[in-house]
Order: sequence, then C-alpha cells, then structure tokens
Amino acid sequence: MNYLAKKPAVIAVNIIRWVLLVFVLASLVITIYRVSDRKSVPEGISLFEQLQPDSRDQVMVVLFHFRERCETCLNMEQYTRGFLQDYNRGKGGDDSVRFQLEVINDNRNVNLVRHFNTYTSTLVLIVFENGEEKQVKVLNNAWQLHRDQEAYTAMLENEIESFIQQHHE
Repeated sequence: MNYLAKKPAVIAVNIIRWVLLVFVLASLVITIYRVSDRKSVPEGISLFEQLQPDSRDQVMVVLFHFRERCETCLNMEQYTRGFLQDYNRGKGGDDSVRFQLEVINDNRNVNLVRHFNTYTSTLVLIVFENGEEKQVKVLNNAWQLHRDQEAYTAMLENEIESFIQQHHE
C-alpha cells in the first residue's frame, strides 16, 4: 500500500523534470535562432560609413540603447531630442548637431559598441571632419540623470559646448 501512495508523487516529479527539460531545450533553440539570424557589419567599414552622417563635416550625438527600451533610454532620447531641436534652432535652424540612435545589442553595431566601449545606455559625442573621426567623447554616466530633465539638459548643453569649443581650439 505504501508503494501505491508514493507512485503519484514519483510520476509528478518525473513530469516536472521533463517539462523543465523541454523548456530549457526550447530556450536554447530560440536563442541560437536569434543569434544566427542577425546580420553583421562587414569588417573594415569606417565609423563614418557606419554612422552615415548628413555631411562629411558633422557633429553628432549618438545614443546607444538596448533593443528592449527602458525608462532610462526613453527619457534620454526625449531629453536629447528636445535639447538638440532648441540648440539647432538657435544656431540658425540647420542640424549643426545631428542626433542618432544605435542599438547596443544589434550585431550590426558590434564595431561601434567595441569602438566606444559602451555597455549601457550611453551618449557619444563625435566630430567628423572630411569624413574622418576627429574627436570623440563618451558620456558613460549620462544615464544617471535620466530622472531629472533639467540636470540632464544642463549637463548635455555643457558637454556639447565644451566639446565643440575644444574642437575649434
């Protein structure tokens, strides 16, 4: 009688084991499919070719973010776009500083991620002259201000102004 009482528990444990095994295997198959399906940038492509600025002489602000958007990167995007619209309007309406989004966990951006050593939501300031990277500043800690638009905007204005001023010296 004792054996019959234990049998449903043994069956339940075995079912749970099989369900977990199937789950793990399905997760592995999905992960392998997602990784193998991604296209990567050809080796040797220049930073200028990959980012494709509007002109050969361009100042850019690039926001690196993850494919799965979070509050941090959404706020950073909103604050940066708003600031640059006002900033560019004050400079005569042209896009003197261009804004661009890049996805960190996209294989097409692996060269950029390595080049700038990004690992989280990050702002990168870049100056191109004659199609070549002349100056770069990585603002690794900008994400820490994502909940304070006023402080974020003040930081961004200060960084861009000093970045451009250093470039012209």
